[in-house]
Amino acid sequence: MTITGRPSDIEADLLDTSRCAVRLACECCEKRGDLAVVASHTPLGVLCVTLCRACGLAGRRPRWSGPRGADRIYQHCQHLGIDRARMSTLLAQHRHLGLPEVWLS
Repeated sequence: MTITGRPSDIEADLLDTSRCAVRLACECCEKRGDLAVVASHTPLGVLCVTLCRACGLAGRRPRWSGPRGADRIYQHCQHLGIDRARMSTLLAQHRHLGLPEVWLS
């Protein structure tokens, strides 16, 4: 098993946030303090998001533009040490990650 509890046959754990930086404020409500990084998915890929405890427990996720979401997916790929093409391949192999979605507008 990986650190997120996913099967270890997933070559790169797309849900691993151990190398993702906690931002200064919740990306939903902008609260400072009691923050954690969580993985979320979009139709384009998986990204990392900083949330406060209240937003995390409520299942809230930020609403971002397509370009901002794509940039954040690229950043998460860098945290994982993979490229965007590898993420796409892994997502195609493991479609059911059970993650809340971040909606891109």
